[in-house]
Amino acid sequence: IAAVALIIVAIWFIPVYLKNKIYTMPQFLKQRYNETVSVIMAVFWLFLYIFVNLTSILYLGSKAISGLIGNEFFHIILIVLALFAFCITIGGMKVIGYTDVIQVAVLLIGGGVAVYLSLVA
Repeated sequence: IAAVALIIVAIWFIPVYLKNKIYTMPQFLKQRYNETVSVIMAVFWLFLYIFVNLTSILYLGSKAISGLIGNEFFHIILIVLALFAFCITIGGMKVIGYTDVIQVAVLLIGGGVAVYLSLVA
């Protein structure tokens, strides 16, 4: 069902947004309503991301890593992940780009190791 929704959005909605030079949701709300609505929505999603998404990602990531190397490092891992999140937040899109390149390399290497170990077993 998601593929059908994406096709509908790509055919009917995206051309309208691109024609009006709208690239972000706050930009659309600013154009449709006013600056106040745009700022309220941007601040709301920022807080939602920080207090819901980021905290759960940091906690569950540290639980997974500490499960692999032992629970005695849980707090250290949580602090290190929080520092990484802070650096990414301060660094902006350039740091996110570098992080994505590193993550792709790690995923490819890990996938290769998993395939190799599966075939050997």
